[in-house]
Amino acid sequence: CRTSTGRYRVNNAHCRKRIDGKTPISYLLPTYRDSGLCGFILLRFLLEKQNTFLGDFCREKGVLYSSLPLVSVKDISAAHLISYHPDKDLLPMVLANCNYSFEVGQGTKVEYNFNNLERQVMDRFLFSKSAIINLNEIEMFTYRAEYTNGVVLESLSERIDQIRIPQATKVQICSELRKMSYPDLCESLDKLDIAISFLKSVGPENPDHLLSDFMTKTLKTERPFPSQKAQQSITCSQTMSWWMNLALERAKALLRYKQEPFDGLAEKFNVLLTDEQQTIVDELFSTLPIEQTANFIELMFEFIILRIDIQEDQESEDYIDISNASLRDYLMGFPDSLPYQDDVLVDSNIEAVLKRIPAEDNIITVGHTVDFWKSVNTILANKQQQRV
Repeated sequence: CRTSTGRYRVNNAHCRKRIDGKTPISYLLPTYRDSGLCGFILLRFLLEKQNTFLGDFCREKGVLYSSLPLVSVKDISAAHLISYHPDKDLLPMVLANCNYSFEVGQGTKVEYNFNNLERQVMDRFLFSKSAIINLNEIEMFTYRAEYTNGVVLESLSERIDQIRIPQATKVQICSELRKMSYPDLCESLDKLDIAISFLKSVGPENPDHLLSDFMTKTLKTERPFPSQKAQQSITCSQTMSWWMNLALERAKALLRYKQEPFDGLAEKFNVLLTDEQQTIVDELFSTLPIEQTANFIELMFEFIILRIDIQEDQESEDYIDISNASLRDYLMGFPDSLPYQDDVLVDSNIEAVLKRIPAEDNIITVGHTVDFWKSVNTILANKQQQRV
């Protein structure tokens, strides 16, 4: 299916799926990927079908198609569409054009005024309808979980220079976050999403002002911070780093609850590791200290958010499918592309691990990223449990 941002193909599994009352609503909410692509194609098909039907009807009746009213896809209402209810719309019209007569010996005689009925149907359901234009401007459904992504965070960094939260402060904050419930994490992240939408548009008076002051005094947000240390120390220039830490803890919580932490990510980045590759991952991180393992997980999480989870135009000349490329090569160069003003120093132990990720035999590709991250996170969780 061709769209305003490129050409998309529906997964064969979706094409064969039966739609019934138990089908997820996501199949009917138009997006450019996964099950939502089914909803988009269905919507576009129905809109094109109306235009085609009106065109055929105009040719049949000798009416100029250009004489029909036009409506942009963004301005459509029910009044513009060819639609009717059999009982509420058609039946009263049929009855109004039905004549009953009774003759002795012949019973009731029913006659219909088909000419008048045809004229009323054309006037009410066809000539009053609009030809739909700008079909490439169908609005896509945005899930709440997708509200803040790499594109939004990069817009924030362009508006306000971003720096990382100092390591000592981050250790204290993460310790507090790990004690939070999952609903509290989600609520805090939702509030931060709202703050980011304002910050990337208007910016603060001073990037070094506390983010908590902006959220409570300017946005009137109640209890915006789940961590007391974060509330006392995080500035507007550290917003992206704070979002990454919150989102990372939420992703870890989802994994603990056997849920998908990266729901909506393209399927080509969810390739499972083979048994041989899983063994290699276990060997790579079994001796890496907890702190470095945690830092590696954070680096990979940023890679997923800022590099992978960004919609690209597949029809563009600059488009490159990186899913089959070496994960090691992309991770080695990724720290230098992070949108932070301060230098990102990668621990020498992590660099050593990166260099040992297979790039030839048993190659681990960018397509394995999600399963790779899950595996390392499980290793970290086991190490932390053993320490306790």
